[in-house]
Amino acid sequence: MPEKVLINAVLDRDVEAVKKLIEDGYPLEERDFKGRTALRFATASEQYIIAELLVEAGADVFTMDSLYITAAGGVYKSFLVEGNPDGDARQRLLKLFADKGVPFPPPNRDEMPEALRDGRWPAHAAPPPIKYD
Repeated sequence: MPEKVLINAVLDRDVEAVKKLIEDGYPLEERDFKGRTALRFATASEQYIIAELLVEAGADVFTMDSLYITAAGGVYKSFLVEGNPDGDARQRLLKLFADKGVPFPPPNRDEMPEALRDGRWPAHAAPPPIKYD
């Protein structure tokens, strides 16, 4: 399986490596075998400074993985509050996501198939199949 450079930088919590990859034009939407993107990993692990960098660089805020879990859900469900760098970034991300049309609360994984069918979530973000290679 090919190395997932941006995803690995997020998993390593390496802000500088993420900045460099963005600067170098590295693809923001690379996915692992479960369809998770760097943004999905960043929000799931409350790395909101990195998530903010990815969104500002053009990462898809509607991204979801093969199990219908969204990046937006990770931002919405967090209990991090303002007053620390990631908590402050989370507040900015909530606004960025909303400004890009993400509904809050976002549909959860059980609601997502219907949200995709009825247009509450954009069809382009439909979950990719799990890849076993």
